[in-house]
Amino acid sequence: MKNTVVTVFFSLASLACCAFALMYPAWFQQKYASANATVEVYQGFGLFAFYSTHALQTPFYASATTLKYVDFCAANAAGKPSPNWMLGNGNAIAEIVCGSAMTALQYVMGCATGIAGLALLGAIAATYNPSTGLAERT
Repeated sequence: MKNTVVTVFFSLASLACCAFALMYPAWFQQKYASANATVEVYQGFGLFAFYSTHALQTPFYASATTLKYVDFCAANAAGKPSPNWMLGNGNAIAEIVCGSAMTALQYVMGCATGIAGLALLGAIAATYNPSTGLAERT
Protein backbone atom coordinates (compact mmCIF):
# COMPACT_ATOMS: atom_id res chain seq x y z
CA MET A 1 0.00 0.00 0.00
CA LYS A 2 2.84 2.38 0.82
CA ASN A 3 4.38 1.91 -2.64
CA THR A 4 1.12 2.67 -4.43
CA VAL A 5 0.64 5.85 -2.40
CA VAL A 6 4.18 6.89 -3.35
CA THR A 7 3.29 6.13 -6.98
CA VAL A 8 0.23 8.37 -6.70
CA PHE A 9 2.37 11.13 -5.23
CA PHE A 10 4.95 10.93 -8.02
CA SER A 11 2.22 10.72 -10.67
CA LEU A 12 0.65 13.85 -9.23
CA ALA A 13 4.04 15.57 -9.22
CA SER A 14 4.56 14.54 -12.86
CA LEU A 15 1.16 15.91 -13.83
CA ALA A 16 1.85 19.15 -11.96
CA CYS A 17 5.21 19.59 -13.70
CA CYS A 18 3.73 18.92 -17.15
CA ALA A 19 0.81 21.28 -16.55
CA PHE A 20 3.13 23.98 -15.20
CA ALA A 21 5.44 23.67 -18.20
CA LEU A 22 2.44 23.80 -20.51
CA MET A 23 0.89 26.88 -18.93
CA TYR A 24 3.93 28.83 -17.71
CA PRO A 25 4.12 31.98 -19.81
CA ALA A 26 7.88 32.35 -19.90
CA TRP A 27 10.16 29.47 -20.72
CA PHE A 28 12.70 32.01 -21.89
CA GLN A 29 12.66 35.14 -19.78
CA GLN A 30 14.69 38.31 -19.46
CA LYS A 31 14.65 41.03 -16.84
CA TYR A 32 15.74 44.61 -17.38
CA ALA A 33 16.06 47.21 -14.62
CA SER A 34 16.65 50.84 -15.55
CA ALA A 35 19.76 52.60 -14.26
CA ASN A 36 17.82 54.42 -11.55
CA ALA A 37 15.86 51.21 -10.81
CA THR A 38 12.49 52.90 -11.20
CA VAL A 39 11.27 50.41 -13.79
CA GLU A 40 11.78 46.67 -13.92
CA VAL A 41 10.61 44.95 -17.07
CA TYR A 42 10.10 41.21 -17.31
CA GLN A 43 9.66 39.76 -20.77
CA GLY A 44 9.18 36.14 -21.61
CA PHE A 45 8.37 33.69 -24.36
CA GLY A 46 6.18 30.73 -23.47
CA LEU A 47 4.59 27.96 -25.51
CA PHE A 48 1.51 29.97 -26.41
CA ALA A 49 2.28 33.64 -25.79
CA PHE A 50 4.82 36.41 -25.31
CA TYR A 51 4.42 38.81 -22.43
CA SER A 52 6.00 42.02 -21.22
CA THR A 53 5.20 43.64 -17.88
CA HIS A 54 5.99 47.37 -18.25
CA ALA A 55 6.52 50.05 -20.83
CA LEU A 56 9.99 51.34 -21.75
CA GLN A 57 11.28 53.79 -24.34
CA THR A 58 15.04 53.34 -23.90
CA PRO A 59 17.32 51.41 -24.42
CA PHE A 60 14.64 49.41 -26.25
CA TYR A 61 10.96 49.86 -26.84
CA ALA A 62 8.67 47.70 -24.74
CA SER A 63 5.04 47.89 -23.81
CA ALA A 64 2.94 46.09 -21.24
CA THR A 65 1.44 43.43 -23.46
CA THR A 66 0.56 39.80 -23.93
CA LEU A 67 0.75 38.49 -27.47
CA LYS A 68 -0.96 35.18 -28.12
CA TYR A 69 0.80 33.32 -30.90
CA VAL A 70 -2.41 31.99 -32.41
CA ASP A 71 -3.72 35.54 -32.88
CA PHE A 72 -0.37 36.78 -34.16
CA CYS A 73 -0.07 33.91 -36.66
CA ALA A 74 -3.63 34.44 -37.92
CA ALA A 75 -2.98 38.16 -38.39
CA ASN A 76 0.36 37.44 -40.06
CA ALA A 77 -1.26 34.95 -42.46
CA ALA A 78 -3.95 37.52 -43.29
CA GLY A 79 -1.24 40.06 -44.16
CA LYS A 80 -2.02 42.45 -41.32
CA PRO A 81 0.88 44.53 -40.00
CA SER A 82 2.81 43.27 -36.99
CA PRO A 83 2.89 45.22 -33.73
CA ASN A 84 5.12 48.27 -34.02
CA TRP A 85 7.57 47.02 -31.38
CA MET A 86 8.69 44.09 -33.54
CA LEU A 87 11.81 44.53 -35.58
CA GLY A 88 11.75 43.46 -39.20
CA ASN A 89 7.96 43.70 -39.49
CA GLY A 90 7.58 40.58 -37.38
CA ASN A 91 8.82 38.19 -40.06
CA ALA A 92 11.58 36.73 -37.90
CA ILE A 93 9.31 35.99 -34.96
CA ALA A 94 6.58 34.69 -37.29
CA GLU A 95 8.99 32.10 -38.69
CA ILE A 96 9.59 30.80 -35.18
CA VAL A 97 6.23 30.99 -33.41
CA CYS A 98 4.10 30.11 -36.44
CA GLY A 99 6.38 27.31 -37.62
CA SER A 100 5.94 23.59 -37.38
CA ALA A 101 8.53 23.23 -34.60
CA MET A 102 6.54 25.41 -32.19
CA THR A 103 3.27 23.72 -33.14
CA ALA A 104 4.84 20.29 -32.60
CA LEU A 105 6.17 21.38 -29.21
CA GLN A 106 2.71 22.59 -28.18
CA TYR A 107 1.16 19.26 -29.16
CA VAL A 108 3.90 17.22 -27.45
CA MET A 109 3.46 19.11 -24.18
CA GLY A 110 -0.31 18.74 -24.43
CA CYS A 111 0.03 14.99 -24.98
CA ALA A 112 2.55 14.69 -22.13
CA THR A 113 0.11 16.43 -19.81
CA GLY A 114 -2.68 14.10 -20.93
CA ILE A 115 -0.54 11.00 -20.42
CA ALA A 116 0.53 12.25 -16.98
CA GLY A 117 -3.15 12.71 -16.12
CA LEU A 118 -3.95 9.15 -17.22
CA ALA A 119 -0.98 7.85 -15.21
CA LEU A 120 -2.31 9.65 -12.14
CA LEU A 121 -5.74 8.08 -12.61
CA GLY A 122 -4.13 4.66 -13.05
CA ALA A 123 -2.05 5.11 -9.91
CA ILE A 124 -5.11 6.11 -7.91
CA ALA A 125 -7.04 3.11 -9.25
CA ALA A 126 -4.14 0.81 -8.34
CA THR A 127 -4.21 2.16 -4.81
CA TYR A 128 -7.84 1.17 -4.29
CA ASN A 129 -7.76 -2.00 -6.43
CA PRO A 130 -4.39 -3.68 -5.87
CA SER A 131 -3.51 -6.74 -7.93
CA THR A 132 -0.41 -8.80 -8.48
CA GLY A 133 1.72 -7.92 -11.43
CA LEU A 134 3.09 -10.25 -14.08
CA ALA A 135 6.48 -10.50 -12.36
CA GLU A 136 4.88 -11.51 -9.07
CA ARG A 137 2.70 -14.21 -10.66
CA THR A 138 5.57 -16.06 -12.34
